[in-house]
Amino acid sequence: LQLPTVTVDGLQQFFQFQRAKKGTVLWTVGDESDFAFLLVSGHIGVVDDFCRLVDAPSDFVETCVRGHWVGELNLFTGESRKNKLLATEDLSMWTITKTSLDSMQQNAINLAFAFQSLALRFAAHRMYL
Repeated sequence: LQLPTVTVDGLQQFFQFQRAKKGTVLWTVGDESDFAFLLVSGHIGVVDDFCRLVDAPSDFVETCVRGHWVGELNLFTGESRKNKLLATEDLSMWTITKTSLDSMQQNAINLAFAFQSLALRFAAHRMYL
């Protein structure tokens, strides 16, 4: 998906570049969905305790690598987190908070629409590819 440069530049003002160390728990079940992020580098494991109950070979039900949007759907819907997210390597990521998203929706609706469209496209690819 190619976005116009003016759109990309506009979106950047609502994101922060952050890092997290290996072993960092980014969220757990029931946490408020107060941010989402685009993973720039590193690796994340999505942990589901059910895997332990059925003696699965791994606690991870999903893994995310660079280029993945993470947490965007819950950020849009406001639903609490449904799983635990663990950094399995050092991470770098572009994050957007609920406060930034609310500001974007209030003050730059065209950018909010572009962001939502982009995030939903990534979600659809993740689910159906």
